[in-house]
Amino acid sequence: MSEAGHNSAATKDELLGFAQRIERLKDEKKLAVAEYSDAIKDVWAEATSRGFDKKALAEIIRMRALTDEQRQVVNFYLDVAEVFQ
Repeated sequence: MSEAGHNSAATKDELLGFAQRIERLKDEKKLAVAEYSDAIKDVWAEATSRGFDKKALAEIIRMRALTDEQRQVVNFYLDVAEVFQ
């Protein structure tokens, strides 16, 4: 760490500026997350009101997030389980 020199007040101000910017961005992030959370809840409510099963929709979303390789493994196990029914 460098020693405080003749411009330590400027360094202090710059550091404070960075801290304030990060704090502001964190606050904005919280607001954005809350807005998106509300929007997601609204879409869930709309899907449910249209008669779609919430658990089935959640499973579809989960499956869509899988990679192709992960999806192949899941399908393999589903095929194997089908043999025993």
